[in-house]
Amino acid sequence: MNSVMHEMKKQKKVVILSYYRFPCTHAVLENVFAKELGKKVDMLWFFQGEFSKDKKQRWHNSQVVLSRAVKGNHYLIKFINKLMGWQKLFQLLRFLMSGDINIVLVRDLPFEAFLIAPLRLFFKFKLYYQYSSPLGDMHIGNSEIDNTLIRFWHLFQGHYHNFFVKKVIKTADIIFPITNFFKKTLLVHVAEEKMIPITMGVDEDLLNKDKKEIGFLKKMKEKYFLITYFGTLGFLRNPQFILKVFAEVKKQCPECKLILMGKTAYSWQEKELKLTCSYLGIEKDVIFTGQLDRNDLYDYLYYCDLSLSIIPPHSYYKISSPTKLYESLGNGVPVVANKGIYEQEKVVLESGGGFLVDYEIISLSNAIVEMLNNADLRKEMAKKGRNYVINHYSYRKIAKKILPYFTDCYRKDSGRK
Repeated sequence: MNSVMHEMKKQKKVVILSYYRFPCTHAVLENVFAKELGKKVDMLWFFQGEFSKDKKQRWHNSQVVLSRAVKGNHYLIKFINKLMGWQKLFQLLRFLMSGDINIVLVRDLPFEAFLIAPLRLFFKFKLYYQYSSPLGDMHIGNSEIDNTLIRFWHLFQGHYHNFFVKKVIKTADIIFPITNFFKKTLLVHVAEEKMIPITMGVDEDLLNKDKKEIGFLKKMKEKYFLITYFGTLGFLRNPQFILKVFAEVKKQCPECKLILMGKTAYSWQEKELKLTCSYLGIEKDVIFTGQLDRNDLYDYLYYCDLSLSIIPPHSYYKISSPTKLYESLGNGVPVVANKGIYEQEKVVLESGGGFLVDYEIISLSNAIVEMLNNADLRKEMAKKGRNYVINHYSYRKIAKKILPYFTDCYRKDSGRK
């Protein structure tokens, strides 16, 4: 059996295209696909990234073919890199012409998937589409809160994305929505049997790693409760609301600090958040760490008493898979979360790993204070939450669940031969 699988792996590959750069730190792509599925499937990634000579790289248990990218965050550089990104399609075409591809998986690139779909008639591969979030609706949402000319670009991107994603999900062979709740919203466009949710989750190996000491947090924890929010601080997430919740907590529990781990979409947003802290009188109690890699994030979480999973209940977030929730609970940090995010409600209620309250300042602040004032409750929630997340949202288990959708194709093709 092993020799047969080895031969299949030599004959056919799964190619993955996404908008991420290499090295890629996206948790699902790295853990589910590059690490776990790469053990069983011959997986090939097309990424943009920096390289000197060798375009081919090894990424965990899979191979990477790189195309050139220019360093920088200026809008002109982003536009140039967008144009250079089309190299990935030419690379794909060369591999398809060699008859070496069995599955093409495209993540959140609907126009590219739309162009690739007709090639199935000639090259006999399957097209899978990973639909991680309603990015088009989120772009439109950004256009409504942005006061600059960039809002028109967000608006164009939103409608452009939505137009092509509707076409792609109707034609793709398999769709991977981010949650079962998102899957239900797509039933008007796609047959149920074609959709297999892939949620966010936790890396068990990383959860069990030895924690690195963070000196200033260790010292701070001697005097204060440490509350954290981590993830994007872009204004679509309304981080100003989180600051208002914390300001209300400070009135009832002065001995606490808020650690914000993440970055804003634009530099002016960070300045505005700091001005908001000053206006609320909490500027000395809010620590901005900037973006942390996952190893450092887990080290920081070790010192936190509770985590906030406060997400605006907009339509595009209601069906989301909140990474901060899984990673907080997986690290043994109880959570105060808001209602209206379906997957979040499910996890908090089933796990017992935290409080679930309305998206409202007083309700959230009261829940935070109640948790801070009860060390035994925090300890019990931490244990329940960690056990639940590891049992239900381990990346290893997620990979095992979707593996047949990749290996069965090998078997069917082999049988036809």
